[in-house]
Amino acid sequence: MKASILSLVLVFLTTLFSGKSKLNPEKIEKKVTLLDFGAKGDGKTDDSAAFLSALQSAGNSENKSLVIPGNYIFNLNNKLIDFDKFASRIVLEFDGGILKNGTLKGQQTRIKADRVKIFENINLSGSIISVTDFAYPEWYGVFPFDIKVDLVDALTKLDPVFYDISLSPGDYYTKKGEYMVKGLKGTSMAKTKVILETDRSNTYVFSLGKVGGNVNERNYDYNYIKDLTVVISSPNKKRLRGNRGIIIGAVHKPTLENIKVFLFGDVTQLTRAELSQIADNPQNMKNANVGIEFRGDSEVSHLSNIFTLSDIGILISQYTDIIYLYDYMSWAGENGLASVYVTKEAASSQNLNFIGQSWNQGLYGLYTEDNEKWNNLLNARFENIRIEQLNKNITKNGKVLSTSIRLGQSKMITNLIFDNVILAGDGNGIYIGETISGNVYLNKVFLYPTLDMKRDFAIKAKFTKASNSILETPFQIHLTNSDLYTDAESIFENSNKIENRSTDPNQRKNRFIDTVVSY
Repeated sequence: MKASILSLVLVFLTTLFSGKSKLNPEKIEKKVTLLDFGAKGDGKTDDSAAFLSALQSAGNSENKSLVIPGNYIFNLNNKLIDFDKFASRIVLEFDGGILKNGTLKGQQTRIKADRVKIFENINLSGSIISVTDFAYPEWYGVFPFDIKVDLVDALTKLDPVFYDISLSPGDYYTKKGEYMVKGLKGTSMAKTKVILETDRSNTYVFSLGKVGGNVNERNYDYNYIKDLTVVISSPNKKRLRGNRGIIIGAVHKPTLENIKVFLFGDVTQLTRAELSQIADNPQNMKNANVGIEFRGDSEVSHLSNIFTLSDIGILISQYTDIIYLYDYMSWAGENGLASVYVTKEAASSQNLNFIGQSWNQGLYGLYTEDNEKWNNLLNARFENIRIEQLNKNITKNGKVLSTSIRLGQSKMITNLIFDNVILAGDGNGIYIGETISGNVYLNKVFLYPTLDMKRDFAIKAKFTKASNSILETPFQIHLTNSDLYTDAESIFENSNKIENRSTDPNQRKNRFIDTVVSY
């Protein structure tokens, strides 16, 4: 019995220390390091031959890892390093060292590095992956709070191979801006800022897709910006006009999430005189600074937890199809123009969903320009929105201009819905310009009274007879469970038919339970 136990022990020990054992320390390969192949790492000597030899060894090793050791700068002497000639999935493990002067063409090449500088004058191409799933601008020496380095320089180097770039907490600076992003993520809108320092007007910080592009130029890359604040400032205190924080251009399925666009300040906000000029002539709107603009043939845009502080919060200036905008807050400022502004060129945009929002200050809440198009905001919905604190000091011909919802003249409004909307500002309620056909639905719309001014109207709409037989149905306004307060009139010009309006003398005027107004 004792002999059998002893035999088993001997067999176990023999197996443990045999060449087949995975625990044999002689079989654990050491990681390849550049210094093992004669690299100097002084930043001047040509280390490209040593780097190629080290890659060959790493490609033949079990762990396929090449260590770039600390306190060294390895000069590749402007060589193209094609990893496909060695092996795929090689790991460049940066342990404090830097690669300089060259091009790395990856083949499922992986980079393992902290938020430290690892590249200097290095171009990237091919297939390169970060083991943390994110690349960092710090890899090119761009660190938060360093005003001497430009964030766009690092993004330009990283974007050819990386779709996901992560920013640290802190302030990143750029003097260039106007950069088209693939994927950019900060820590939070409170902790990560990107600041464009410029004396230029009519510029912007970031875009998703080509600015002003058409459907044939649409970008289908993974497009998103998340968790950061975008700021425009002028270091020389020059007046900035017509600037944009973020532009959504010709792009498919862009995403903005947890984003703040800050264009408040003496050099960026409209003056009282400038706001009056825009009120007299909407063409002067080009001088307004904009938080987020849709300027390109975009499709299926997703925006959530957005906060804009600018003359115009969101500007739609080119046709777009399908917007989902949730949890949006707008502060237009004392002399702001509008929380949401739609130009006549974009009036036929369709399938817009604006849900759960607070629009504050400005001359208008929603403003759409007059246009001659058949459709104005086709199949759009504004739901659970509060519009308040409108500017009451701008007048024209003795009339107060501030209006919570202002829909410009058009031939047709198709299925436009306002549901559960509070109008709480010091301004007029709802204006609908001359319209021939279509339907506007006002469900649970409430207009608060105001003691600070005399409104010109609670709701004002103008109906026009169709002159084209194609338009079989007249324009209709459907008011359901809506209470527009009695301190102003409801005016329906050219309306010949009001159905189901209450005749109860005890019921307040401008309270609509189930009413249809049409030509």
